Amino acid sequence: MARKEDFNRKVPLPSGLTTTAIQKAIDYIEKGLADLVEIYLEQANVFSALVGIYGAKAQGPENNRRQGRAS
Repeated sequence: MARKEDFNRKVPLPSGLTTTAIQKAIDYIEKGLADLVEIYLEQANVFSALVGIYGAKAQGPENNRRQGRAS
């Protein structure tokens, strides 16, 4: 669980990004992957991919900072 005291408030964040949003994303990822830690022990690269997927999902579809693939 991410705690407010874990964040350095002096670090500037991009426009529209808040520490609350970061905390929620971390909590979402931790909850979603808690049962999949065994995969890390066997296939760290697969687990890394899952973390990336959960991270993208945690940002939500309304995230306007995320870019689409280049054509």
